[in-house]
Amino acid sequence: RPAVETALDELIARLIRSLARRGEGAEALVFAIERVDGGRQEIAVGAAAPTRDGPRIARLFREKLDDLDAGFGIEAASLAAIRTAPLSGAQADALGPKTTPDALTRLIDGLGNRLGFDAVARYAPAPRWQPERSFRLVPAGAEAPASEPWPAAPGPRPLRLLKQPLPVEVRAEVRAGANPLAAPDAVRRGRHWRRVRDAAGPERILPEWREPDPDWPTPRDYWRIQTADGERLWLFREDGPAGGRWFLHGFFP
Repeated sequence: RPAVETALDELIARLIRSLARRGEGAEALVFAIERVDGGRQEIAVGAAAPTRDGPRIARLFREKLDDLDAGFGIEAASLAAIRTAPLSGAQADALGPKTTPDALTRLIDGLGNRLGFDAVARYAPAPRWQPERSFRLVPAGAEAPASEPWPAAPGPRPLRLLKQPLPVEVRAEVRAGANPLAAPDAVRRGRHWRRVRDAAGPERILPEWREPDPDWPTPRDYWRIQTADGERLWLFREDGPAGGRWFLHGFFP
């Protein structure tokens, strides 16, 4: 194995020089050995994004080198980038640390080569008003989708969206002439009531008429709520036959 690693490192260095001359990075690579008995073995790896990072490429292959069987000896070795893409230099952060490894890309590389890149997904925007339908899953190694001609959301959206809105109790002071759609004065989370310190809204979101959702029968009035203890919540009020009901749908950072 040490001899194979030495050959691999030399081939990676040559490949990086060739890619740099063309301004490209490798997305899929194959390392092959030719044995003295005429047999041939290959190891294929992929990268989540085009790369000319030698240590990163070597790390991807080293996880699979034990799969090679040298037999009575290796006569030759080769390395090929079977899929490449343009790769330009990235601006470094002069005020940041000396080295800033891309942990997310490394994670996708590792999972993709074990499970297949189609099995590793990330979220991408979808052109829908309804929050539960405003995103979709795409392969993590795929190129970022082109922006679709769809207007931006009229208000901020939470970083964490609950899969199912959670019913919550709210409390509002009874005041003469008060707007029945106004924000609550307190929200019950768990066993405790939390006073509302600030509120922005309402933002009305209507059900989608093209693809009706049985869980969204009526308009929703959304509020961005900040409680006295600093929690930032995304609440909405939904009017039904039994009156207005309040739900927690997400959390802002």
